[in-house]
Amino acid sequence: RRAELDARAADRPETVARALEVYAQARLVQCEGDPSTGTWTVSHEALARAWERLRKWLDAGREDRALHEQLAAAAKQWEAVGRRAELLWRGTLLRELVRWRELYDDVLTPTERSFADASSVSERRRRRGNALVFSVLALALGGLAARSMVRERRATERAQSAYDRLATLTEAARGDAVERAFAAAHALRRDDPS
Repeated sequence: RRAELDARAADRPETVARALEVYAQARLVQCEGDPSTGTWTVSHEALARAWERLRKWLDAGREDRALHEQLAAAAKQWEAVGRRAELLWRGTLLRELVRWRELYDDVLTPTERSFADASSVSERRRRRGNALVFSVLALALGGLAARSMVRERRATERAQSAYDRLATLTEAARGDAVERAFAAAHALRRDDPS
């Protein structure tokens, strides 16, 4: 894009314009639209073959150009419908955009930059909201677990108390039975003269 060239050579715009004019006259590049604002494309493979640096740029930049084209279309649509939040990028696409901006942020239009910034802000808010939800859930589950442990401890204490009472009653009943048996045996001995 012409804007990219102008941004990279801001201190020498006439050099960029002259270079594009020479390449266009040789039919190595062509412009779509107005030469000062349009998109310039390489129209002859000889240029890419002969200019190794350009070939490397073209090869390395295909994915980056595709992402930028996708960003431009998304930002344009976002702007056209009143900057609706549901059109903002998130997840993998946003991570790719963040990586891409580290290299090419200077070529973004104001609308593209606003879209990218709004996407990043929205993603941070979404993550904070998710973290809050997970924290609340963790607290709730912790509370339920603690309540369950208290109930279990109380039930165990009640069972132990009932067992202790039963053991005491059994021991008392056994003790009474033994005493009665001894008393009965003693009474029989007393009554039996043999």
